[in-house]
Amino acid sequence: MAIFDQRKQHVKTQNNINIGYEQCSKEDIISILNSLKQDFDQSVQDNIIDVEIGNEANTQLQRALTEFQKEEPNKQIILDSIDNTKK
Repeated sequence: MAIFDQRKQHVKTQNNINIGYEQCSKEDIISILNSLKQDFDQSVQDNIIDVEIGNEANTQLQRALTEFQKEEPNKQIILDSIDNTKK
C-alpha cells in the first residue's frame, strides 16, 4: 500500500483516475496522461507545487506517453514512469 506525505499540500481540485476496472482505448489513456500534464502545469502556475516537482512529473508523464505511443510499447517503462510521477 502506498503512503503519501500530504503535509503542506493544498488541494484545489483533485482528479482520481481508475484505469484498472474498465477498458480504456489508447486514445483515452493518451488523453488522460496529457490532462495530467496540464494539471501539473496549472499547479505550478498556481504555486501549489514547486516548479522542480512539476517539471519532474511532466518529464515522467512524457516518458510514459512516448513509450505508450510506440508500435510495441514496453509496459514496464510506462508503469515505472507513472509510478515515478507519484514520487
